[in-house]
Amino acid sequence: MLEKFGMLGMSSDESVHELGGAKNKKYIRKKYEYRSPEVTDWLHVFDRAHEVMRHSKAVVDQRGTWARVREDGNDMSLNPRVPSGLPINVFDARWFKAQLPMYIRSHLRPSSTRYKFEHNRDFLRYSVML
Repeated sequence: MLEKFGMLGMSSDESVHELGGAKNKKYIRKKYEYRSPEVTDWLHVFDRAHEVMRHSKAVVDQRGTWARVREDGNDMSLNPRVPSGLPINVFDARWFKAQLPMYIRSHLRPSSTRYKFEHNRDFLRYSVML
């Protein structure tokens, strides 16, 4: 499912706030109006797991960008790019109803198959270890 969202469907316009030091930057997530709350919660677990992994002593190779603390903000992304062909339950119901039928048919082209936005228990346990 992450591949279906692709770069287009991920937050790329997060605000960065310095907390002191290269390893202590914080991102404030901007909301995507089109996403259902279920999708947002599901994606947050990946953020948390990445943060846990980077701070784990089990990870010997510490090269690359450090995981940033991510917090929810109240601002909406001003330029949400909505990927095509996503399952119907990706979309916030109110947002979807407000879209023009032509936009839904020509761009969104939602799949009628519903995706089960869950993580297995081991992954969930891992994502709260920090």
